[in-house]
Amino acid sequence: MIRVQLFAAALVALTLSSAPEAASSTIDLDLEAVVKQSECRKLDPANSKNQDLAPFKWGNRGRPPAGYLEGVARTYAKSYCDLKAGASYSKTVAGPLSSKTDSKKRPLDALTWLQIPAGTDVERLRATYALAISLGMRESSGNTTEGRDATADAAPTSDNAEAGLYQVSYDSFDGSPLFETLWSEYRSAPQHCLLDTFRKGVIDKNMPIVGSDNGAAFQKFTKECPGFATEYVALMLRTQATHFGPLRAKNPNDTKARHFPACDSLLLTVQTATRC
Repeated sequence: MIRVQLFAAALVALTLSSAPEAASSTIDLDLEAVVKQSECRKLDPANSKNQDLAPFKWGNRGRPPAGYLEGVARTYAKSYCDLKAGASYSKTVAGPLSSKTDSKKRPLDALTWLQIPAGTDVERLRATYALAISLGMRESSGNTTEGRDATADAAPTSDNAEAGLYQVSYDSFDGSPLFETLWSEYRSAPQHCLLDTFRKGVIDKNMPIVGSDNGAAFQKFTKECPGFATEYVALMLRTQATHFGPLRAKNPNDTKARHFPACDSLLLTVQTATRC
């Protein structure tokens, strides 16, 4: 299996020369200030009277942490530049809507399932990251130190234990060879992980890692490299959306993660200020 070979090698010595080089990106604005003043930052669906949010609930998750939004925005800027450079993973996230379904006939493409209007490749890329903001709030309250869901019915293993911002698990890794591409890139360029940025304003939950093998390595890296986790979930949203409980519902209006125009607008502001 690809994932076994990948992680066994990565734990010993990653061959950096084979890793793809990410496109550089520079954001010409005070992103921290822009995030704090954005309407996306002000969203608090649990307590909002805004009709765009009712009857949507994030439970008691509150507003998105500023560091979480800044980290997603910076990762989006990277992905935007990667798309312009022709990176395969960004092209997949920005690709045409897919009609593929799982065994239960549920759409695997979150943009298709939620009927999000996005006509161009850049619009689809941005819409996916805007949706990821909502998903991360639902899954972890925007906290990259989050560990496995203690309420899950299945007995925890290193393969199924979820971790990080979006509660992804190692058993998703075989879903696309592009996950290996992302893994290699971030292992060779850890500056894109943006851990210090994502950690702003959140408390380390000190959640334990489950197991001690390849799945454990995936959990650890996902928590310590939230930039990787964000690009990883963007790919999953376009190819494996039914992996996420907040996106599973009888109809798209009942999902617990949504695409908020305010968050799309924040990312558009970042995109406009990004030099590749």
